Amino acid sequence: MEPHFDENTDRLFHLEARDGRVQLDAVPWAPQGDALNWLVSDIFGLRQARSVEAERAIVAAQAFMRGDAQENPEDLRERDQIHRELERVLAGHDPFWPRWVVSTESHGSGS
Repeated sequence: MEPHFDENTDRLFHLEARDGRVQLDAVPWAPQGDALNWLVSDIFGLRQARSVEAERAIVAAQAFMRGDAQENPEDLRERDQIHRELERVLAGHDPFWPRWVVSTESHGSGS
């Protein structure tokens, strides 16, 4: 899309649900490069190039691996809860899996 965007005829809009209504805001055009950069740009507002649910599960898993699981939402405090959510929201080839598997295997399978 980037090489074909013409600022004279094209516009970029951000849609957001606010108070039960959809807000349409024009956003200044700025090339972002590849799809990964678009996903983590201000337009999408993601910290990672994954779904919001996957990002939430990974943040919880990272906290668990640091020993900070008590900071997680109640449904993502134990290893098995986090693992089930990661299975639900991540592809089997996601690059996060090796870190999670190695970390949780070295710490045992408990919570």
